[in-house]
Amino acid sequence: MRQCFSFCSIFPKDSVMTKDKLLALWMANGFIPSRGALDLHDMGCEIFSELTWRSFFQEIEEDVDGTVACKMHDLIHDLATSIMRQECCVIEPNEMSQIPKTAPHLFVYHYNISPSTNIMDLTTLQQLQSLILCGDGYFNHSNPSRFISKQKYLKVLHLGFYMSNIEFKISKHLRYLYLHNSTVKTLPESTSSLLNLQTLSLKDCGSHKMLPKGTKNLKNLRYLDIRGCHTLTSMPVALGQLSFLRKLSIFILGKKDGCGIDELKELALEGELSIKGLTNVKSAMEAKKANLIKKHN
Repeated sequence: MRQCFSFCSIFPKDSVMTKDKLLALWMANGFIPSRGALDLHDMGCEIFSELTWRSFFQEIEEDVDGTVACKMHDLIHDLATSIMRQECCVIEPNEMSQIPKTAPHLFVYHYNISPSTNIMDLTTLQQLQSLILCGDGYFNHSNPSRFISKQKYLKVLHLGFYMSNIEFKISKHLRYLYLHNSTVKTLPESTSSLLNLQTLSLKDCGSHKMLPKGTKNLKNLRYLDIRGCHTLTSMPVALGQLSFLRKLSIFILGKKDGCGIDELKELALEGELSIKGLTNVKSAMEAKKANLIKKHN
């Protein structure tokens, strides 16, 4: 619990943090301990509830979609920062900072990565485990592909800004991949070989047309968020094989074998699920096989 709490210092003060994102980041970094047969997601929920009960989180809000968000008081954030010390490095807007070469977790606004700032060359960072790049608009000054490709130990890659393509090699250790509001049309098929991947979020990637065909091979995948992928018209086959999947925002039914509603039968899903292409359901009996009544929302 101590690591989960202190890792929150990677976000700038007064940041709004969602429960789902925190759980995914904690899990990706190995901060959630295993306990018997209890799933890591459930353990993470317990930790979040405990931290909330102890008032480490405040301004807890839940929107109509069931997304829970929170903040940390500045003094609590200072406490978390003092625990992590040199492990979490945060570069805020208009801030000129020297990034420790050994910092394993880095949060930076993209428009700070430019020749006009005093930030050290990110290509010299070789030990990164978490890289969170945020900001609005285009990545004007520097293509992140060069230094992302050099991160051999990266577990978390969060790109919260506009990108038009994926040109970098991805660490085989990656557990969390988040692309937001990009115009990336497809992910490299090699993404399906990231066997440690637990979170794949393509939220608001409106031009995204197709998930990797081998998505069924991501056996450790727990969260798949494709909200806002308006041009996505089909799903990869056999997603029902993703036995650890807990959050699936949208499922698009198809006519091919392995794309039917029965793929949802064995998945212990919770939260909001939007099902599209219901005209492809052949019968009421087939619909019952999805076992939707037992999904938690």
